[in-house]
Amino acid sequence: MLASHFLRQHAEHYRKPLTGFDESAIKALLAHLWPGNVRELDHAVERAVLMAQGDTVRAADLGLRAGRDGPPRIEEMSLEDVEALLIKKALARFNGNVSHAANAWAEPQRPLPAFATIRIVTPATPHAPLPQIRQAQP
Repeated sequence: MLASHFLRQHAEHYRKPLTGFDESAIKALLAHLWPGNVRELDHAVERAVLMAQGDTVRAADLGLRAGRDGPPRIEEMSLEDVEALLIKKALARFNGNVSHAANAWAEPQRPLPAFATIRIVTPATPHAPLPQIRQAQP
């Protein structure tokens, strides 16, 4: 199972002694539609590795939504989705002004880390390549 591969990979990376998925997690994995395909599976398993409390991953650790009603809770979102949500909120707060949003994103006394990016998606071009703004290297 591809999910087991991702589990071994992420458990090793995060140094968590996980042995596998419990039965509820396997059922949740099989029942999910996976609109994001392999990448979504990878992110769900990575989230589960981070959230797991015991030696196996439970369905709740995966954060998969059982129903499709309403927006997802932040606990159910991937790290990438949470970042995108926060960026959209910062841009909305500053009426789309990227400089102000970027300044609000970072603490005033510390610059954004070198790996930080702000991605902008405009409604007019939802499928256009995403421009990236990177912090200048010191």
